[in-house]
Amino acid sequence: MGLIDDFRKDGPFSQIGKQLEQLTKEIRQLRAKNENVPLQAPSLTTAQRNALSPMFGMIIYNSTTGTVQGYTGSGWSDLG
Repeated sequence: MGLIDDFRKDGPFSQIGKQLEQLTKEIRQLRAKNENVPLQAPSLTTAQRNALSPMFGMIIYNSTTGTVQGYTGSGWSDLG
């Protein structure tokens, strides 16, 4: 679990952890149902995004800039 474990409890980033945990739960439910339902990326501000320890391929909605962004392994890029 790695990243999610870092954001559990009641620390300053617990809301991010809760959002990631909810997203993971929803993805599992969608896979189990085998439905074609759109995915909703976690919504984070630029400050919250910068506090992450990102992993290659991570996708978020940046609510500060109003863009969907992906982590390339060396930085964040706008997608689309």
